[in-house]
Amino acid sequence: MRPHTHRSTAGFLLLVLALTAILAACASTAPLPPIPEGAASVQSIADANNAFAFDLYSKVAEKPGNIFFSPWSLSTALAMTYEGARTQTQAEMAQVLHLQQDVSVKEAYDALHTLVGQGGRDYQLSTANAYWADKQYRCLQDYSHLLTTYYHAQASNVDFANDLEGSRKKINAWVEDKTRDKITELIREGDLPGATVLVLTNAVYFKGDWAQQFDKKKTQQRDFTTPTGTVKVDMMESSGKGAKYNYAENDIMQMVELPYKGDDLSMLVILPKEGTTLAQVESALPENLALWRSSLRDQQLTLFLPKFELDERLDNLPIQLQQLGMRAAFNLDADFSGMDGSKMLQIGNVLHKAYVKVDEQGTEAAAATAVVVVLKTAIIQQTVFEADHPFLFLIQERSTGAILFIGRLENPAA
Repeated sequence: MRPHTHRSTAGFLLLVLALTAILAACASTAPLPPIPEGAASVQSIADANNAFAFDLYSKVAEKPGNIFFSPWSLSTALAMTYEGARTQTQAEMAQVLHLQQDVSVKEAYDALHTLVGQGGRDYQLSTANAYWADKQYRCLQDYSHLLTTYYHAQASNVDFANDLEGSRKKINAWVEDKTRDKITELIREGDLPGATVLVLTNAVYFKGDWAQQFDKKKTQQRDFTTPTGTVKVDMMESSGKGAKYNYAENDIMQMVELPYKGDDLSMLVILPKEGTTLAQVESALPENLALWRSSLRDQQLTLFLPKFELDERLDNLPIQLQQLGMRAAFNLDADFSGMDGSKMLQIGNVLHKAYVKVDEQGTEAAAATAVVVVLKTAIIQQTVFEADHPFLFLIQERSTGAILFIGRLENPAA
């Protein structure tokens, strides 16, 4: 950031929030987009998404390593599932997803889908939903209508019962297409139980160029200090009279905002100061992000940022979601009678993959989520996979605080 802090440290927290043009709750230098109908509901969903993002991040971050996932993709897929939940199952899902009782979730997501679809000429941002039902399974007409009307979900029939592998490949092909081939094998062999009757999917894709691109000639090998040692990485540099960015600092961190072309989206990079650990900044982030953003001011900097590329999978989501309070949905007490009129369904698996690449030109990011709904059987054992440490990152729509992607980079050379 400033010249004396250009070295990479193990406390490089970068938080990347990318999102749909939702209503602004935080200060921004960018002009506000037209306020959509139901703006309060839209902002409520954006706020709920952020709260869920930080809750889940705290679980994923319990183990060291790089982190990258899309709370936006997860929230959307789980919201479609929530629409079919009833009684205690519905209440627990609403609590974990921070959904308010006085807000029409489906109408807010409908408005958000429209806003995302408008996108911008200077960047690519898209989201897509689908639901995949076994050809012998029948959803309630009201539920399928809700998914197609409000979530703009594509309806597809597959043969889970007789061709589980073919069904898996068909869903994966859809995900690859919607994420420009950045998310492959979302559903691996063994991820779909034989009792699968319905899979709800979301995919999101973003690609944007920096408003002020880094000069490739200035990129050099520099040290990046990880928790276990120092590694050499390709470090980008922005310096000189033109290197002006929105910047803020306090006793524990420095923060810089890197806008993308079009000025709707930006990346926030948050760097713990010497003597402050990444964990301390992570702990302070949920309560202070809005305040930190509001203190950003235009300033000339000497900025160093590593190039990196992450391809991450969250394999422990069923356990983590239950730890957050979404318990009934995963066991025999589940009530998804809003889907088919019966109480014979439960969530069997939740799958998520995310990808991000940051270089001199800009950022490309994608993510996909699948919620697997099964006939009630014994609890399915899940494979555990987690990642975290020391570099948070966030791509944001500048007039809102809704989180689409959130991650942490520990070792760019990994």
